[in-house]
Amino acid sequence: KFIENIGYVLYGIYNVTMVVVLLNMLIAMINSSYQEIEDDS
Repeated sequence: KFIENIGYVLYGIYNVTMVVVLLNMLIAMINSSYQEIEDDS
C-alpha cells in the first residue's frame, strides 16, 4: 500500500513537471515568434 502511494505521488509530480515544461516551451515559442514579427515591422 505504501509503495503504491509513492507511485501515485511520483506520477503526480511527473505530470505537473511535464505541464510546466511544456507551457514554458510554448511561451518561449510564442515569444520568439513575437520577436521576429516585431523585428520585421
